[in-house]
Amino acid sequence: MRILLVDDDPVFTDLLCENLKERGFDDISVADSAYAAIDMVESQRIAFDCFLIDIMMEKMDGIELCAHLRQRADCRSAPMIMITAGEAEKYMDRAFEAGATDFMRKPLDPVEMAGRINTAMLLVQTTRVEQQSRSALRALLSFASDFDLIDLGERVSFPDVDGMVDYYQIENKFLRMQKGFYPISLFRVEIRNFSALFSSLERSNVFQHLHAISHILSQTVNARRFQMSYIGHGKFILCVIEHTDIVPQLLQTRLCENIRQTLKELPGGKPDETFLDVTALTAHRIQSPQAALKLLSKELASAQTPKRKALPEIDVIEKEIFSQVEKEEVKQSRSR
Repeated sequence: MRILLVDDDPVFTDLLCENLKERGFDDISVADSAYAAIDMVESQRIAFDCFLIDIMMEKMDGIELCAHLRQRADCRSAPMIMITAGEAEKYMDRAFEAGATDFMRKPLDPVEMAGRINTAMLLVQTTRVEQQSRSALRALLSFASDFDLIDLGERVSFPDVDGMVDYYQIENKFLRMQKGFYPISLFRVEIRNFSALFSSLERSNVFQHLHAISHILSQTVNARRFQMSYIGHGKFILCVIEHTDIVPQLLQTRLCENIRQTLKELPGGKPDETFLDVTALTAHRIQSPQAALKLLSKELASAQTPKRKALPEIDVIEKEIFSQVEKEEVKQSRSR
């Protein structure tokens, strides 16, 4: 776990580094300003895994630094834990909007800090394993294009789509929000007849379609604080954390209009058969993060375990067969 600590207080950085080293974190670099941090990031051959960033710094503050680092491909998924000696409530919205993943207030509890970093490390490792698995599958497909490895339940995230993140990043955002009530709107966008439309396509074509639809979603939703995630089996979840006037029916109409022209240009595309159904997950536009999390978890579980048509029991089949036989025998006896 390569950590970059950014803070202009040398006494604080020395103390924190010693405390973290006692807990097994011995690969810590220190920058005394945001500009020094940027120079270190740009000069590193191996990217940092985690950032601990003080908010209150001269010239460029920690939130600006966080936003700057998030623009870099090698920092896009790295945990960024913000640290402040002031009132956290003043900065939390700006910090999370800039891409922060966690928030701590000085004076820091070394045990809590170590726990937060361990959690961040687990997220990093999980993300890397998923990325490596996907890379391995794509490499295998390039050598054996006729080998079907498509998994319609796979979660997919496209970094170039504005507002699109992995599901667990949305979940983590809600977990870090303070208790209270917020303007939160949640929607499900589902590709109608997804299995029938996509199961016959090659894996690369499925990704092309999902990428195109993700772009359309991002461009069509008119909201500043908006995030979305694809959770598998043709389902997206949309989260808007601000007051919004989005109407599901109107959004659905606009999406279906925008999608037709785009899918015409893709191999295997069926624009006249592809429809997106938009559903509000709750009628409440003001709710707690905990309530929102319950709804999102339910959606994820539903996407990961799609309903399958159950086969009838054997005795039901037998009864139906014998019933048909008896009817046929009665029919024949009457004809005689």
